[in-house]
Amino acid sequence: MRIDVSEILREAGLSLPFDVKGTVGDIALSDGDAELSMLTVRGVATSLGQSGVYIEVNVRGSVTLTCSRCLTSFERPIDLSCEGKFTGDVLQNRDGADDDDDVEVFPLEGTFCDLDEMIR
Repeated sequence: MRIDVSEILREAGLSLPFDVKGTVGDIALSDGDAELSMLTVRGVATSLGQSGVYIEVNVRGSVTLTCSRCLTSFERPIDLSCEGKFTGDVLQNRDGADDDDDVEVFPLEGTFCDLDEMIR
């Protein structure tokens, strides 16, 4: 899932609400894989000026898991919130020199934020 943030990148403080549906692929777990259904992602992207974009999202959908006792598949609903900072200079921001918070940093791909890794 990619969000085009080109219209807010120029000025810090500008926000862009979004509501998208899509998939992010399967999740590898230590005791097996989890299969995600179609997800609904609602959120807001806020420009941080030259340092990137801050995104907050709410994710709803379901995940198919396998019971470790009986090996039967079952579906579990997902309703979670997550946040991330998208920047062109990921390595500098991951060092923590600029940030006092614990927000995970992801690459800003031109004018697009790819939400898949943040949601996984």
